[in-house]
Amino acid sequence: MSMNQMDMGNQEEMRNQMENAGRRIDFEVETTMAMELPQGKYSENMLNKLVDALNKFAPMMEFTAIDKVSGEQTQMPLELVQLIMGIAGAAEEADMALQIDLSEMESDRDVASLVGQLESLLKNAEFKKFLEEDVFGDEEPVEREMEDEVAVERDAEEDLDEMFARRV
Repeated sequence: MSMNQMDMGNQEEMRNQMENAGRRIDFEVETTMAMELPQGKYSENMLNKLVDALNKFAPMMEFTAIDKVSGEQTQMPLELVQLIMGIAGAAEEADMALQIDLSEMESDRDVASLVGQLESLLKNAEFKKFLEEDVFGDEEPVEREMEDEVAVERDAEEDLDEMFARRV
């Protein structure tokens, strides 16, 4: 077996290990989230108002809009909880924390309070500005890094060209 084949085998094995680790982490996160999902009585109408409010954040936070909920629920859907936590985390980073405790969200009244807070956050110009800076601010450094890498590659190519030119 050549070194390249061994190298490729090691890379393949490492890739498989990383994928398995990722799957385990995803499973554990989903399991943990499922155990901690709010329990209560939630009407279809109120959950869909929550879905509508969450979907208004989709373009700002770059996630895919979610589908409406059908039927009354006794457990808050995982997807809604994940989005609520993501938005709450962003709000906290922007020093505009939401006043929610998912463990105490048991009724439509609690969901309505959350919808109201989300709607207020949507209207907050400072929060929108924070999201624009946070989401779009990351792009510029990546471009600079890419430019630096290209410059380094060009320098390396030029050095090789010079080295070959001297030998000839």
